Formats: sequence, structure tokens, C-alpha cells
Amino acid sequence: KNITTALELMKVLKTDFHRLTMIHTGIKLGIDDHNARISKIQPQFDELINEKKSYLAHVAERDADDIRRACKGFGTDKEALVEILTNRTDEQIQAIDKVYQTKYGMSLIKQMREELTSAAGGFITGALSDLGRFLENKCEPAAERDARLVYECMKGFGTSDTILIELLVTKSNTEMAALRGAYQTLYKEPLEQRLKKEITFENYRNLMIAVVTGARDESYQPYEPAVAKAYANVIKQTFKDKFCCCSINGKKINAIFATINFVQFDSINEYYPNQKLVHDIKEFCGGDHEQLLLALGKPKYTILSQSIHKALTSGATVDKEALNRILGSLCKFQCVTLKDAYNKLYPELPLESAIEKYLSGPYRDACLHMILSADARKTAANPKHMTPIGTNNEPMDDFAEIQVIGNKSYQKSIDTYNDVTCSDRGEASFVQRNIQPPSVSIPEWDGAGVSMDSKALTAMLSEYNNTNNGLIASNQQLHQDISTAKEMLFKLSKQVDEMNAWLEILGVNKKHIRKHVAKRDALDIYKYATNIGTFTTNTVVWDILTGIVCQRSRGQISDANAEFFLMYNQEMGAYVKKCLGDTDFSKFLYYIITSSCSVGPNAEYSIKYDGGYALDVEFITQAISTWSAWLTNSSGVDDNILLELLFTRSNADLKMLKICYADKNKKTLEEDLAVAIGKNSYNLLFQGCLGCNRDENPLTPVDVASATYLVDCLINQGIKSIWDSGVDSSVCSQFLTTLATASDNQLKYINELFKQKNVANAKDLLDEAKAALDAPIAKAICGRFLNKYAFLAKCIYDCMENTMITDRTTIVRILGRARKEEIPLICDAYKEKYQQTLVVALTQSIGKNSPNLLRSLRSFIFDDAPGAAEFEDGIALGVQAGFKSSSISKYNSVVAVPVAQVVQQQQPQMVQQQPMMQQQQPQMMQQPMMQQQQPMVQQQQPQMMQQPMMMQQQ
Repeated sequence: KNITTALELMKVLKTDFHRLTMIHTGIKLGIDDHNARISKIQPQFDELINEKKSYLAHVAERDADDIRRACKGFGTDKEALVEILTNRTDEQIQAIDKVYQTKYGMSLIKQMREELTSAAGGFITGALSDLGRFLENKCEPAAERDARLVYECMKGFGTSDTILIELLVTKSNTEMAALRGAYQTLYKEPLEQRLKKEITFENYRNLMIAVVTGARDESYQPYEPAVAKAYANVIKQTFKDKFCCCSINGKKINAIFATINFVQFDSINEYYPNQKLVHDIKEFCGGDHEQLLLALGKPKYTILSQSIHKALTSGATVDKEALNRILGSLCKFQCVTLKDAYNKLYPELPLESAIEKYLSGPYRDACLHMILSADARKTAANPKHMTPIGTNNEPMDDFAEIQVIGNKSYQKSIDTYNDVTCSDRGEASFVQRNIQPPSVSIPEWDGAGVSMDSKALTAMLSEYNNTNNGLIASNQQLHQDISTAKEMLFKLSKQVDEMNAWLEILGVNKKHIRKHVAKRDALDIYKYATNIGTFTTNTVVWDILTGIVCQRSRGQISDANAEFFLMYNQEMGAYVKKCLGDTDFSKFLYYIITSSCSVGPNAEYSIKYDGGYALDVEFITQAISTWSAWLTNSSGVDDNILLELLFTRSNADLKMLKICYADKNKKTLEEDLAVAIGKNSYNLLFQGCLGCNRDENPLTPVDVASATYLVDCLINQGIKSIWDSGVDSSVCSQFLTTLATASDNQLKYINELFKQKNVANAKDLLDEAKAALDAPIAKAICGRFLNKYAFLAKCIYDCMENTMITDRTTIVRILGRARKEEIPLICDAYKEKYQQTLVVALTQSIGKNSPNLLRSLRSFIFDDAPGAAEFEDGIALGVQAGFKSSSISKYNSVVAVPVAQVVQQQQPQMVQQQPMMQQQQPQMMQQPMMQQQQPMVQQQQPQMMQQPMMMQQQ
């Protein structure tokens, strides 16, 4: 009987063991899925963090320069100060402050105090104007500002309890912790200790100290009905127990309200008798304790709205200190939210109307800047205002929002979890992998006809009991493992949702910041291009335009062009060219801008094309025009342009170029070339290239027999004879086909083979063509036997060395049309071939006659902008994607460009081993630190300078 019972228990335990194993396997698969999703999200997250950090570092430097210009000289450009500081979050302003101190030797607060003294005796006493106090609040670090305001509430005789409650109740736990730390640092005393000294009423004092500890519930979820009902009963009973004029026993009420939020307050009120919780607090509590209890039951923006309404309407004059304290402590996004809350409470006079009514001057404009969104300001004022980058939250607000999302996700995971679903997934996993799950074999036993002695039966029973004990222990361990795995699964699910929410927030922020940078670039280009004749230091203005155009990525220039067109209804490149005249410098900027943007549909093009193709069409049209052909040579075309374009483009680029050309000219490129060149070998070479059949696979094997035959014919018959024989010759046809379609490696093999077999004069094919054929034809053959970057380097070299006057037009065309990533490859090819860096060669060739063009070319090559420290104490210079920051005062003829590095800052870490989001405020943007520049040249250098930093940058 005992053995039968043990076997029955074994069957139950086996079934339970199998079920638990499948559940555990299913949960582990879910964990693996979440980890895979996190691994997939993490690179996107890191990329967005780094991009935003780079953009913000760039914006901080430009803002610092703009603030300096607004404060420099006689008078202060208050509108510019308001425009910048009201559109930045606290974190962004602190980044500007770091840059400002580095570049100009003073803090923003000190600068505001110097510039914005009051009209009534300010020059004598140093008292700040209303705007000055407002902007001083904006420039002060948040924690230090809050600590100072709290200290001022308790300074002197008595305490400003209403302001103290407003300041402390509206802070999040993170802000409260920062406030306590700043207070301790500034005033050498814990805030709690100071509150004990200042507040005499016990209930109010104890609750305030509890609030200051920063332990409030920030989930903003209502209490469970049972909890809310219990708390309501406790509060009601406490009020009932009050005796006569004695105060209530506040311990129980304070314990409830110390961690409460307004959502939980409302849930308690639902179960409070007659929903009169607010009424009873006012009846049974009094004074500051009553104010504090009621404030803890209100949303943050309701409290602030009531304070602003009181400041605007309660007294004979406006309480501007209250406005400074509230609006000067919030970012634009928070102020817009505050305005919406205010307008719901006081619809009879909206906040913007109240500010218009009760305030005036620059101070009114600053307050309106804070509460009006960008769209509202567009319709109300100048549409060319800078786009605010403060439309994103403060990081602490973002973090609080993410925490709410994460908590909801965690609870949803718990509510939707199902053991059966996990078990089914575990079963399917073993079937899919064709693996047997762990199991226990149960012996057959019916007890019938057993002829075993007592000793053998006892041993059998002991064995079965041991097996059962092992199964019980295994199942207990599985229960424990499942519990741990479920918690891990829920936390990972929470982390995935949090990271996705971060991606969305970061994407929106990046979009705002990128739009801000683009609009700012467009405004600067219009300003300096339009007024270039009015500036006394035109060279510096050219450097500023160079900094903006040459140091942007194609996408950033395209964004700026789009903003430029919206504001001024014309293309940015064409406008720059018009304002700067028909110079090589203006063409260079025009080529960079146009090749980075798109064109069409318009009068010339029926659809949209990449601007680079439109630029190529413009070049080719020029090349085959009559006057160009007459000025250059008798071939009918400007060979240099065609060779540069047709021999250095990929098959895909050539196909798009032909489509774009036909769209604009209503004729094919092949037809126009045939008319311009005529029916000859030269034309057939170009036509072969336009066939777009070039082998672009570097691994394609060489047809040795065909290559050997061609080389033998070239040596025996002579390259000139074959070329002149034209298309009627099979050898000439093979030669032209090879030039048009062979890969770089195949042509390299043919050239090497020619050199080996040409024992008579030991020349390679390129030298032979140069000696035997006309210059344009020889250059065409050379263009096919060299790779793209070596050929472009040769074209640049020929422009400087093989002509009496440097052909700056061709240099500008080649470098202005090249993509940013192609420039280092051209530089490498130039140095390898001619044993000299391209920058040094350009300096020697055009430095004296075209210094502005030289600085632009060097800026484009070096990825750094020429500086202008002497111009308005530092114009904000453009930087490339990634925004390397530059601040060199002048370019010498051959001195390389120092680059100030932007310090890499800490970013929020999403650690896979720690599924929960770190309880730490993500640092969206740290302060860019301008490292001390190191002089590149300590002594006078010889004119032939060796590698000026280019290789290091690459």
C-alpha cells in the first residue's frame, strides 16, 4: 500500500515537474526575446544620445557668442538675450555658461548683472531691473536657485510660509534631493535642521520635514479602493477625535500626506464621507498646516497658476518677484503647460492677456516668450524667429515621464502574465529543436502476485521515497526559479518600453535641435551674404560663411536650404552666388550648397533630383557650349569637364546624370556629345562610358588571353595607329571597349603587362599615350587607367603645375562637387603621387592671389573652420556633422588648423544586466569644455611645410 501511494505521488510530482519545466523554459525564451530587443535598440539609443550631445555642444557655443555680441559695446540688445535664454532649458543654459566662462572670462549671471541694472539708481547701487532679475534666475543653476529662494523665505524675522510651501511642494523627488544638497553646500546647514528652527507649529513642521525628504509617490496611480477607504476612515476619525480648541493629532494624517500625490488625494476623497475632505481640512486644521495639506492634494501647475494669478491681480502692483520666481525657474515647455493650466482655472482672462495687460516693455516680452509656444509666436510676431530648442522637457521631466511609462508597463506585464501561455511556448520550443525535455521514469507496479520479502519491499519503498523527495526539492527550486525569472521578465519588459519611450523623446528633441541649427544657419547666411559690402572686415565675414557652409554635412546643408527657402523664397546657393559675385569663392560655396540639396520640380526639371546631378548637368552643358569649345580646343568640347565627370562617376550616377540631362535639355547626352565631337574614336570612348557597363567588381578575374592580344597589338602597331584607325578596326574597337567597361584592376593588369613587354623604351601605356597622342586623348586614356581619386588628384595637379596661371575654376569645381568623405581619399592620392600634401600645394599656388578661397579650401579639407576672434569677440563658427569646435583667430599661410575637442560626456546607460532604468537623471547634454589650444607652430616654419595635421585628422 505504501509503495502504491509513493508511486501515485511520483506521478503527480512528475506532472508538476514537467509543467514547471515548460513554464520556466517559456519565461526564459521571453527573457531572451527582450534581451535581443534591448540589444537592437541600444545602438539607436547611443547614436541619438551622441548626436544630440554634439548638436547641443555646438548650439551652446553659438549661443555664447550671440550673448557676447548682445552685451558688447554701448547698450544691450535685450531682445537677443530674451530670444536665447527663454528658449533654453536649465541644462542648456548651464552648458552656455561653461562656454561663456571659458571664452569670455565671466559667468552669465555676472554678465546679466553688469548689463541689466535698473534705471532708478542702478548705476550707483547695482540693483537689477525686472528683466535683469528674471534673466538672472534663468542663468542660475536650478538647485542653487531653489536653495537660495528657500533660504530667502526663512531669512530675517519670520518665515514666508506661502512661498516656502509653493517652492517645496512643487519639486519632484529628484529636484528635492538636489535642493537639499545645494542648501547644505551654500549655507553649511542641513535644510531639515533649519526648518526645525524656523517652524514652531509641530504638525506643520513635521509634515514639512517629511516632504523635504523627497519620498513622495511619483507613480501618479490612484490607491486601491481598500487602501483609499482605510485612509479616508483614519483621516475622518482623527478629525472626530479633536477636542475643543486643541489641535488635531497630526501624526496619522502626516504619515498619509507625507508621500501622497494629487491623484491619490482624489482617490481618498472618493471614499471620504460626502467627498468633503477639502472642507474638513479647512474646518479642523488651520494656518500653514492647512495650506500644506491642501497643496499636497493639488497638481504642480495648479499651485503655480494660483500663485501667478495672485501676483498679477491681488495687489495694487504686480508682484514681479513671484513672476521671476516661477517663470524664471521653468523652461519653455513647462511654461506652456503652466499657461494651459492657468487658462483652465481662469478662462475669463487668459495668462497671455493678463501679462499684456499688467506688464510692459522688455520684461513683458520675456514673460510672453516663456508662455507662448513657437507656433503661437510665429503668428504673433516675426516668422524668422529662431526655433526654440527648449520645446523639449527638462531632463528631469522626461525622466519622470519615462518612470510613469515604465511603471505602467511593469504592472501590465504582471496583469497579462499567463502560466499556460509560457508552458505552451516551452513545449513548442522543445518540439522545434527536436529535444526531449528533462523527465522522470516511473516504474510499473500493481502489487499483484508479488513474491518479495519484507526487506526487498522496504528497500523499494525507500528508493521511491527518495525519488519523491528529490522531485519535491526540484519542484520547489523550479518554483523559486520561475518567481525570479518572472520578476526578470517583467523588469525587462519595463526596460524595453522605457527605452522605446526614450527613443521617441530623443528623436523629437533631435528634430527640434536640428531644425534650430538649420534655421540659424539660414539666418546667418542671409545676414552676412546680404550685408557683406557693409562689413569693414570682409575677410572675416567670408570666413564665417565658409565656416557655416564647409563644415556642415550634406543633410545639414539641405535642412538649412529648406529653411532658407521658407523664409526668403529662394535657393540658398543661388543667393550666395548672387551676393558674392561671380568669383571662385562664391562658386565654391555654391557648388557645396547645391550638391547637398535637391532640385525640382521647377521650370527646368519635371521631378526632384539630387543637386549634384543638376550641378553635373550644368557643367556638361557648359562644356559642350560653342564659346567654351572655341576657347579650349578644336575637339568641340571642354575635355577637362567631361573627363572629370564621365570617368569618375559610378554606373548608377551616370544613369541618373543622363536622365537629369535629358529632362532639362529635352535631348539625350549621347546625342549632344555626338554632335559636338563628331564620329571618331574620342566620341566612341565617351559613348562607351555612357553605356554604364563598367565592371565595378574588384574581384572580377582578368581575361589573360584577351589582355595579352590587346597589349601585343598596341606594341606592334603603335597606339597612335590603332587610335587613328577608328571604329572600322577591330583592335581599336576592342581597345575602346576595354577602356569603357574594364574594372580598375583589369586596366592595371593591362598597363603592367604593357610595361613588361615594351622592352624597347620601357614605358608604360600611360607614358606611351602621352608621347604619341594629342593631350586631350592622352588625358582621357590616363583617366581610365587611373582610379577615380588618383585621376582627380592628377587633374588638380595639372591645374597648378602645367599652366602659367593656376586654373582655380577647375580646382573649385572638383573639390566643391566632391562629397565630404571623398576629400581625404583625394588628398591621400595626391600625396602618394606627388610627395606633397594637397593643402601645401594649394597654399603655394593660390595663397597670395586668392587668400579667401584658400581658407575655404583648407577648411573643407581639414574639417575645421577658420576663426574670427577679433570680429565681435568671436562669431559663432560652423562645424561639421559631429560639430568639432574651432576657435583659432587667424590663418597663416601654411599653418595647420588646431581643433578644440568637445569633451565626451556621460550619457544614460541602458545596462542589459540591470533591466530597470537607472534611477539617475539622464544627462541629455553636458557642458562642452573648450580645451586650451596648443600652438601648432612654435617657431617660424619653412615655406614647404610637412603634413599640416591632415593625416592626424584622417
